[in-house]
Amino acid sequence: DETRNMLTPKFVDDYAKLAGQCEREALRILGFDIEHEGVLIGVEIGDAGEQHGIDDKGFLLEDILKNWGVKKDKRGKYPYDGMWGLGKAAEKAGELSGEVQAGKLSAEAVHKTLKLVIAKLAEVEGFRQKDIDKCNKRGPPTTSCLGRCTKKGKCGCNAVRIYNNHKFQKEAIEQSRARMSSLLRNLPEEDLPDMMAKTSLQEDDAWNQE
Repeated sequence: DETRNMLTPKFVDDYAKLAGQCEREALRILGFDIEHEGVLIGVEIGDAGEQHGIDDKGFLLEDILKNWGVKKDKRGKYPYDGMWGLGKAAEKAGELSGEVQAGKLSAEAVHKTLKLVIAKLAEVEGFRQKDIDKCNKRGPPTTSCLGRCTKKGKCGCNAVRIYNNHKFQKEAIEQSRARMSSLLRNLPEEDLPDMMAKTSLQEDDAWNQE
């Protein structure tokens, strides 16, 4: 699946768009530029309600993804795990951690940043899981072509693609969150206020038990 969907949610169960809103906020916290041509990505513009920086299918414009450093895959697409998984978001978190080691940023500042991002990604996971649950309520999607059929709607494979996309996205976010939690654990404790270091260790223990 490609990097998407940051359109404004219209319904309370519009989980893909709700997840996209949390992803955008997580990127903002990490320090990505979430403006395009000086305007916030996703802001409604014009009488027709178009959203800035996003096409009508929810895909981010190519210029934005290029600016973030996301690379195209072999299909010529910008993959979801180019940003999430161990992609650019995890790389950015690693850079922040490295700047602590280099003495350019305080451990306290990066600790706060990573905690906020991890919390946002937990929200994304929840929305992705709700989309998976919606698919399961309709019954587990099965098809003889395993979702590789190009005849959309002819053998039920579209349902398989949707289910697999939700699952893939959730797993990519889980991987990002795990990576950032690992970085959080490895921040120098001596540079953190006592209470913050203690809280971090307690939360890390809880994460390891999940």
